[in-house]
Amino acid sequence: MASAQHDSARANRPHAVREAGQVSCRRTPIDILVGERLRGKRLERRLQQHDLANLIHVPIDTITAYEQGDQRVDPAHLLQFGVLLGVDIAYFFTAG
Repeated sequence: MASAQHDSARANRPHAVREAGQVSCRRTPIDILVGERLRGKRLERRLQQHDLANLIHVPIDTITAYEQGDQRVDPAHLLQFGVLLGVDIAYFFTAG
């Protein structure tokens, strides 16, 4: 019985820690919104994904995952994106 409760609790968790401290998540509306806002502002500033990746020292695949909402944006990266793209961090959380 305790095992079933444990499995149920684990299944209901939205996040599971992966190797190297990365967080894997199910796509949520917020993750998708943040990714869309990031992509939109990146394109507005005429930057390529590799430009952002190089500026914050992550693989291009990480930027792709962020923009698609497949990976939750690391808070430190979100702050860096705000500075690099000239927006307040709240920008990423507001529909626009």
